[in-house]
Amino acid sequence: GLQSWKAWRGVAAAACIAIATITIAKLLWRSPQPVHAGKMMLVVLPFENLSDDPGQQYLSDGITEELSTQLGNLNPQRLGVIGRTSAMAYKHSPKTIAQIGKDLAVNYVLEGSVRREGNKLRITAQLVEVSDQAHVWAQEYDQDVHDLLEVEDEVATNIAGKVGLSMAIAQAKSPSHVHMPTAEAHETYLLGRYYWYKRTPEGWSKSREYFRLATKKDPQYAAAYAGLAECAGRQEALAAARKAVELDPTSGEAYTALGWVQFFKEWDYIAAAEALKTAIQFDRNYAPAHHIYSGVLEVSGHFQEAIEEEKQAVLLDPLALIFRASLAEELSTAGENERAVEQINQIFAIDPKYPKAHETLGNINLRRGMYKEAINEFEASERYGGVKERAAVGYAYARLGERQTAFKILSELQALEKRKPSGDLSANLALVEIGLQHRDAALAWLDKEYEQHDDDGPWSTKVDPIFAPLRSDARFQQLMRHVRFPK
Repeated sequence: GLQSWKAWRGVAAAACIAIATITIAKLLWRSPQPVHAGKMMLVVLPFENLSDDPGQQYLSDGITEELSTQLGNLNPQRLGVIGRTSAMAYKHSPKTIAQIGKDLAVNYVLEGSVRREGNKLRITAQLVEVSDQAHVWAQEYDQDVHDLLEVEDEVATNIAGKVGLSMAIAQAKSPSHVHMPTAEAHETYLLGRYYWYKRTPEGWSKSREYFRLATKKDPQYAAAYAGLAECAGRQEALAAARKAVELDPTSGEAYTALGWVQFFKEWDYIAAAEALKTAIQFDRNYAPAHHIYSGVLEVSGHFQEAIEEEKQAVLLDPLALIFRASLAEELSTAGENERAVEQINQIFAIDPKYPKAHETLGNINLRRGMYKEAINEFEASERYGGVKERAAVGYAYARLGERQTAFKILSELQALEKRKPSGDLSANLALVEIGLQHRDAALAWLDKEYEQHDDDGPWSTKVDPIFAPLRSDARFQQLMRHVRFPK
């Protein structure tokens, strides 16, 4: 349906980005420097896997991500760290440090490599200042795999000193207050994250298994519970998220997981808002927290605040195309369709076949009354590997006056719903019925979606202009009262 702004977990696999052949600067805001004024920016490039075993890629990827997180938590007011998606886009890139620095508007680049032989690790790391490509710091570590977290902590500490950050800052966690997971649990967790980032059904299934195993290997491991919360079923997800927060009440990642579950699984948007605000307070450099919080603000009708939060996500992770697609969706929902299309065009400058961008442009065209163009975009999204948007297409045909085609799509969806009922199908059927101006039928399907409570929820129905024909109805207003929207 129109729930095109899906959960961070639920996004289809991001298209591969050929960094060597594009100009990322087109994606960035026209003048990123004022946004980062007074703040140094750093990117941790993907650590190279020099092990003979390609299967060790999860380890080098995990080190990259964990170093980004550690550095991002040191002093968010003074040091910003570019997010994982943008960093990983430079894996095996031929671009120079100077080019990468210009692309991402960063002052420093951290790069390195990992070689593993049995339980022995050799980790190299070097910090380069972009302005003159000077090597500010370099170090080589020969350690046991069990000492990986200590090595990461030492690297972060050394870098903080080299970029002029004092370690005696309130935001930095004292190691004595942070549970150090067992080496076996940590490695299992890294495997979970590796598969989670594949963003495929098989990847989420494997990541769920690894996260569960990590919590069994170390029941005090907060990050493992946070990971499990983002790929488990509703009840397990909520319990895991709460456990993560209980175990590490200063973790932005844990509070983001809790907010995500409360938003997309519990439909408790008030609780989600509180969790995500707390997440951002603890980790201002965690782009997913800004991204999901923008969705909570959007459902509340606080469009400008939602847009500002999504901009922060984009600035922190400029090549995470889902963030920019979400920004376009929020601009359109707020009635700023021209600005929304600008964002879509910037995505196309990077990846003209990114399915989510075509889907989002389809939704924008629906709101603009450009129904034929909308159908073309939904078909393009499907052609490039996106989900099949039959309901949105059916709505468009209904609005075009081609009711016979709309009724055919409605019948197909009804047959699917009879075979395997779901909240997604109920929401989709409601959308087609709105297009056909069948108010009673649309409201009945929305009621059923609420009763099923097995999809991302009715959050878009309160603010999306497409649902405007239902809003004066007392039954719709009653349905909205069932959901906890922030005021």
